Amino acid sequence: SEVQPGGIETPPPDPVGFALAGVVLAGMVAALGYAAWRVGTGRQRLLQLLRLGPSPLPYAKTCPEPSRRMWVIPLLALVGLGIATYLAYVEITSVAVVCGPVGECGFVQSSPYARILGVPVAVLGMLHYLAIVALWRGQRYQVRRWANLSALGLLGLTLFGTLFSVYLTCLEIFVVRAICTWCLGSAVITTTLTFLVVTPVTSRSSLKKVKI
Repeated sequence: SEVQPGGIETPPPDPVGFALAGVVLAGMVAALGYAAWRVGTGRQRLLQLLRLGPSPLPYAKTCPEPSRRMWVIPLLALVGLGIATYLAYVEITSVAVVCGPVGECGFVQSSPYARILGVPVAVLGMLHYLAIVALWRGQRYQVRRWANLSALGLLGLTLFGTLFSVYLTCLEIFVVRAICTWCLGSAVITTTLTFLVVTPVTSRSSLKKVKI
């Protein structure tokens, strides 16, 4: 490792990690493009979701395999919560992070970009995944307005999470010059959640009941 003019160490070359990060970054950008297209074509349906009144809402099945799709979102969110909790523990206790053969997680965790306004990014990730689980559960409300608002909130949260993951990955590639495989795993989870949420929320069946 070398020391840059700011006293910041430069991590050793990691072509495999950078290639993996590039693939993940391209996937996130593609997912955001797809989500933007879905939101653009379904904006009228999203507005109608906001206008629906507080009448009781029947549990209509909107997915081809509702029982299977139903549990994918909270399971992925719990996996993401586990990753964020581990990274938060590493950040708060300053213990060595286990990274594996690819990436330089220690460089990323010790960089100034690992905190926002003094708060570890991993702690914000924990709150993010907890909110996803809460909003997913909120779609089961019998009151239509609360169920629809929860679905719209879930859509917005997953989109924001993917966009923020793009920002963090760009920082790793172009600024920190080190890759955190745990962070890439969280980015993949957030992107997958965006795919799982955006299609049913913006479909025509969402006007009857958004249940994902």
